[in-house]
Amino acid sequence: MEQLLADYQRLAERRALPAMTAGHVTTEVESFSDPAALEARIAELGPARGWRLCQSGQGIFRDGWPGANPEWGTLLAAEGTLPDGALAVHQDGAGGWRLVRYRHQDGGEGLCDEVELLAQGGGCLCYRRYWEQGPTGPGQVAAILLDVQAEQGE
Repeated sequence: MEQLLADYQRLAERRALPAMTAGHVTTEVESFSDPAALEARIAELGPARGWRLCQSGQGIFRDGWPGANPEWGTLLAAEGTLPDGALAVHQDGAGGWRLVRYRHQDGGEGLCDEVELLAQGGGCLCYRRYWEQGPTGPGQVAAILLDVQAEQGE
């Protein structure tokens, strides 16, 4: 892994790629069949910033989890920042949801980098991507939300 990281750093200098360091992510998964229980758990975890997608609406939040919005309908997916990592919510394909908690760990056999993506409506979504060596080379295994940045001047 050290050689791969050294090779990447040489390439990154020539191609203006993001810096990469040794690191990996741990996950904890919780399953939910009741939307009220899911909303309660998200509120308990208290994501500070993130985004959510519902049946009839989507949006970014920057001042804590906004809670259920009856006008938007059922939560379909979400990501949020936590003091010790991040959370992601996805539908499970069987009428329920999975809530995944991610925590960064330095070192290990993986690599990570950080990127910024444009957010709908302005600003950026900042992610840390995790890579692991696979049978055909390194591949991305996870991406966790680090921050939601407002447009300059907001």
